[in-house]
Amino acid sequence: MSQNVRFSREHVGKWRAALYRVSGASQVVAAASAGVTTRTIRRWEKGDPQYWRYAGEIRDRLRATAWGEAWLTLRAHLRSADPHVSLRAADILLRSMDRERPQGSTTDSGSTSGVLIYTPAEDAIPGAVDSVAAVD
Repeated sequence: MSQNVRFSREHVGKWRAALYRVSGASQVVAAASAGVTTRTIRRWEKGDPQYWRYAGEIRDRLRATAWGEAWLTLRAHLRSADPHVSLRAADILLRSMDRERPQGSTTDSGSTSGVLIYTPAEDAIPGAVDSVAAVD
């Protein structure tokens, strides 16, 4: 996870430690990856603004990635030949649309073909045509 992250890493050790901790690693593992002691990790976690900025940015990126992958999985299940699978996928998708939709996207229920979800280019759903996905 190095080239896809677009934010500055002024302190690479702090960034690596935040990445490992957000990913669920222990303080010992995070310290080893950052080249610091566990005492340093504890100090950063107690209130270092740069560390918490890195952790927040990493967490936001991981959440956006997970949302996109979940969306693609649901889209695949919507096309299932098994009606139980496709209906369950549609139910999950519709229930999650308002709760988990990326910030900045909007819905338009006035369309004749169903609901259109408009997603800004930077949050585009992978595989969606022109950043617009139609849900019938």
